[in-house]
Amino acid sequence: MYNRKRGDCMSFWSKLAGSILTSDWYILAAAVAAALCLAVVLWAQKRVESDLKKWEMEQNLRFTRHIYHMLTISYTLFITLISLFPLFGMFGTVSALLGLDLSSEAAISSAKNGFFDALTSTTWGIIFAVVFKIINAVFATNIENNIQKSGDLLKKLENLTDEQPPEDAPQEETAAQTPSEEEDLPLPTAFAALRSLRR
Repeated sequence: MYNRKRGDCMSFWSKLAGSILTSDWYILAAAVAAALCLAVVLWAQKRVESDLKKWEMEQNLRFTRHIYHMLTISYTLFITLISLFPLFGMFGTVSALLGLDLSSEAAISSAKNGFFDALTSTTWGIIFAVVFKIINAVFATNIENNIQKSGDLLKKLENLTDEQPPEDAPQEETAAQTPSEEEDLPLPTAFAALRSLRR
C-alpha cells in the first residue's frame, strides 16, 4: 500500500515536471522573466545602499535617475508577474478543458487522462506565485525603502540643477546695468545743457 502511494506520488511529480517543458512552457518563461526582474531589482538596490552618499556628494544626477528608473520599473514588472501567475495557470486549464472531446463514451473515458494535463498549468501558476510571493515578502520593505531614498535624492539633485544658471547663459550687457550720462546729471545741470543746445 505504501509503495503504491509512493509510486503514485512519483508519477504525479514526473508528469508535472514534464508538463512545464511541454504544454506549460509559457509559465516557465514567465518564471524566468520574474527571476531576471528580481535579479535586476536586487542589484540596483544594492547599488543604492552602497553608493547613495557618493552620488549625493558628486551630485551625479544622471546615474541616480538611471538607477531609480531601473529599480522602479523592474520591481513593478516583478510584482505584476507575481499577480499574473495564477491567471496564466487558469488560462492553461481553460484552454486544455476546451480542447477535450466529450462527444462519445469512448472519448469521455479517454478524456479522464486529459483532466490531469488540464490542471498542471493551474498547479504551476500557484507554485510560482507562492514562491515569488514569499521572496517578495522577504525583500519588499528594503526595496521600497531604497526606491524612496533614491527618489528623494533624485528630486534633491533635480532641484539643485534647476537653481544653478546654465554655464552658457548670455551675460546681461553692462550698459543696461549702468545708468547713462544724462540720467547721471543733476536736474539743474540737465536744463542748462538743453538751453545751451538751443542757442
